[in-house]
Amino acid sequence: MNTVPAAVKAPRFPQVNLLPPEVGMRRARGRQRSVAVIVLIAIVLGLGVGAFLLDGVRAQAQTELNLAEQRNLDLQTQAARYSQVPVIKGILDNASAARAYAGATEINYVQFYGRLGEALPPGVVIDKTALGRTTVTSNGPEAVGPLERADIGEMTFSGYSTVPISAAALADAFEQVEGFERVRIKLVLRILSEDGGELGVAAGEPIYGFEGSARITIEALSGRFAPDATATPNGESTSGTESEGNA
Repeated sequence: MNTVPAAVKAPRFPQVNLLPPEVGMRRARGRQRSVAVIVLIAIVLGLGVGAFLLDGVRAQAQTELNLAEQRNLDLQTQAARYSQVPVIKGILDNASAARAYAGATEINYVQFYGRLGEALPPGVVIDKTALGRTTVTSNGPEAVGPLERADIGEMTFSGYSTVPISAAALADAFEQVEGFERVRIKLVLRILSEDGGELGVAAGEPIYGFEGSARITIEALSGRFAPDATATPNGESTSGTESEGNA
């Protein structure tokens, strides 16, 4: 009688392994060979998938390389059309530098003499002027003392006044104009002949002639092409003023 409860579901008859050990070993080796074959197949499939993906990546890379080479050729073709740009830019830079140099060494004489005429006292007329200044081939007047600076030029002048005037008043009038310094005046009293009416005085009335010289300093330069410190990035000036033209 079987004493094992039915809930255990034990075999009703005793199990006896009647197979020899060699059969078990053969079955074990068969299972190992099956596993090895499955692993080998998996490796081969993995290598095949990897090779397929690698070939796709290589093809895409080759396509992108061909496109990049074509783009490079197109850019080189376009660049050839702009080969003159550096040359033109160099010419423009030279022109800008020349303009800046010209503006740094020029004097706006219309404006310069206009200010002088406004500063002169009533009745004073300058009828002759001579200007000597620094040029490419000549230097300006040298400083006459250790406390003076070298100037860019010197103007000698002569004229007359129909009213009495002092040398000090004339010198002050000249030095009111920015760019004039160290003015020297010599007064000469003379009597007009009968044609004095041409000078606005009656015949025989005295006029006061004068002659002198004035040093021209760097402040007389127009600087009209100098860079504007108030200019915006787009080249417009925020000062709201424009430089005056040279006559």
